[in-house]
Amino acid sequence: MLPSTNNFLRTLGPGQTLGGVPIWRWRAQWNVQQCRGLSKPRQAPALRRKAGHYEWSRVTPDEVKRIKGHELAVKQQKESQDRYYNQRTYESLQRYHEAGQLQASPDDIQKFFDGFSHLLEIAQQVRKRARASRLVIPKDVYLELRDEHGLTESDICTATIAALLRHELRELKDMGRALLLTASNAGNHGATLHIMNHAYLQSQDRPTVLRHPELDGPRQHLMEIVKEGGLNQPIMSQSYTLAGKILHKEGRHDSAIKLWEAALEGAVEYSESLKRDGKAPDRSNAHLLGPWYELANVHLNLDNIREARHAIAIGCQQDDPASHYQASLDHRKKQGGSLVATSGWLYHVTKAAASGYPVAMHELGHFYFTNTWPYLEDKVPDHVKPTPFDQFPPPSKRGTMSIAAVRTKLRTVLGYEKWIPEEPKDAMFLTAAFPSTVEGRFKFAIEWLEIAMGLEWAPSFLLAAEIHLAKEVASDFAAPKKAIRLSATRYPYPTEAAYHARVEQPPADVPMVSNPVYDPARAKELIREVFYAGEALKVRQDYLAGRSKILKGASDDFNAVRKELNNNVDKWFRLLDFFPIYMRDATGDLWDRITGRDLLETAKEICEQQKWDIYAEHDGGLLYRHGMGARPKRLR
Repeated sequence: MLPSTNNFLRTLGPGQTLGGVPIWRWRAQWNVQQCRGLSKPRQAPALRRKAGHYEWSRVTPDEVKRIKGHELAVKQQKESQDRYYNQRTYESLQRYHEAGQLQASPDDIQKFFDGFSHLLEIAQQVRKRARASRLVIPKDVYLELRDEHGLTESDICTATIAALLRHELRELKDMGRALLLTASNAGNHGATLHIMNHAYLQSQDRPTVLRHPELDGPRQHLMEIVKEGGLNQPIMSQSYTLAGKILHKEGRHDSAIKLWEAALEGAVEYSESLKRDGKAPDRSNAHLLGPWYELANVHLNLDNIREARHAIAIGCQQDDPASHYQASLDHRKKQGGSLVATSGWLYHVTKAAASGYPVAMHELGHFYFTNTWPYLEDKVPDHVKPTPFDQFPPPSKRGTMSIAAVRTKLRTVLGYEKWIPEEPKDAMFLTAAFPSTVEGRFKFAIEWLEIAMGLEWAPSFLLAAEIHLAKEVASDFAAPKKAIRLSATRYPYPTEAAYHARVEQPPADVPMVSNPVYDPARAKELIREVFYAGEALKVRQDYLAGRSKILKGASDDFNAVRKELNNNVDKWFRLLDFFPIYMRDATGDLWDRITGRDLLETAKEICEQQKWDIYAEHDGGLLYRHGMGARPKRLR
């Protein structure tokens, strides 16, 4: 892209000026600010610095011709660029309009954007002349422009986010930010929510963001919404939830709890209306629609277990994946210092994984790779029997269940026949035994991990590599055939009394079988991804510490950093773009898992054991050399 020519002289000659600036001063500036599109102009011998000013140097005719040609090229490029970006913006607005998310036509919105751009230029000139710290567009002028083009508050907020804030051109992004701030100051609830929500997410890494003077207006408007109420759902529940998050971050826990409790009724009502209509919540604001999740976290931190379980139960009733994952942690019991799976844990973690929760997907993969028979540790309720997990025969002789009966019972779990268990987790005793073979369970583990890896969940790459590297595995990963067939000889204990009087025996030796998914080549590819994740962690740490070379002289916007990154490093930040709540929860975030679980150290140990050298995929650069303890190179 050619540089701007705003400071170039349009007319050149002795004694002439542009904006009160003499040509000789321009001549000096031209030599300092070298134009990338042109070769550096010849510096006259007479031009030299003396006591803070420059001596006169006549501009040659060749320089006049070159500068005018440059101005024409810049003008043509700007016109071409404007046509391209205007077309891109229009197409984006057209898609949203056709989907029913915009009431106004793309043409009206485009005209509104053009009008606001003109207002923004005037406001910038006024601020520059007045040397003001803030850019201000009068509220009445903005409202007049909005009404002139017939746009609603929702149209302005949706169009700004879709067409401006997500645009690749920095000028349009800045215009979008200014438009949202102006709309918020004029009372646009959606704009206020977006601004404060974005600021809150940024405050996770930069706590001072919420105290920025630019946010005084939107923050005050948010608190007015919470205080006055009267708005429709989901605006009110989102406002309560977001205001509670901000107050909780500032240490005002009691006030935050009150706001989240006030948000519960409206949030449940809105969630149920979405389910009735068969709609999904807006992904960008989904984490503001679940005040039960925030309540559960704060009560867990305060050891208010009863209140936390109540909040989690509300979230599970709404099929919130985050709440199901919270519930899975409560249902997983400890035995001998190790965690074992129960039917309640498997039910909730499966619900969370099926809804796209990457942590739950990872844990399911771990479950199918590590849990041998019997896969579940809790007792089978009598009303669910017979199942493959029965430990003793029932008191009354019921005989064995035929294969047809087993299929009938399974059909109830799949929803083809009506059967309502006393508790949803009871259905796990009918399904957890499948797949029942070593190959089936290991492939199932890999499938869950592959989905999590598709969301760039770093720990899943390492676990999948470990699965592919195991040459032999225990044969008791497979379920006994007599248990699957519900044979009368499947019971380990003759009676219930014998089951309760059992004495734990040391585990017997189990025959080993070959791993059906053994694949060292695939494991090596996955280990390389772990090193990429480690590099992403370094980039993030450098950014937060302000030490990254990329940031020198640049904006503090993390997008400025990401534009300079290789795709193999940048992809680890995409989860934050689409699933902000998944990046930070009660159990930590993605980066905590990379560091806290020593993913890089484990990957290096595997490389040493396998005698692997790891090379980058895109350029063949060395990431790790075994035997030397080499640190991964930076891949920016």
